[in-house]
Amino acid sequence: MDSSMVGWATRLGERELGTVLPRRWAHSQGVAARAAGLGYLLGKDTVLLEAAATLHDFGYTPRLAVTGFHPLDGARFLRDEHGADERLVRLVANRSFVLLEAEERGLRKTLEAEFPLLSPRHTGVPPRTAPGRQRNADTDHDITQPLMAVP
Repeated sequence: MDSSMVGWATRLGERELGTVLPRRWAHSQGVAARAAGLGYLLGKDTVLLEAAATLHDFGYTPRLAVTGFHPLDGARFLRDEHGADERLVRLVANRSFVLLEAEERGLRKTLEAEFPLLSPRHTGVPPRTAPGRQRNADTDHDITQPLMAVP
């Protein structure tokens, strides 16, 4: 995996999310910057994490919102329309607390069947951040924990 994945994710995010949901896009760019800043911890997985962070809210794009559950809608679009890397798609689909929300929406079995978790510890990608929010130790932990187990 090389840095071209991050460039592709950024171009795709700008085109699909940046024009229709600029605040959501700004948030995604902030999450991606935090992911990039953790490269010293992640080594070869930095590019994967940064691309996933860039696209983690992709499913909010109105034209992609099929189920109304953005992790599933975004991951399906990346898989079906772009043939994106499987680990990238699974990281986008399996973000923070996704299984709890999927359960509430009656989509847990669908999500688990289409996008299995990368590891049993995969609970925190991407980190929770918002434009203007300060860095904190919880954010760093959230972003690094799951990638330590990515195959």
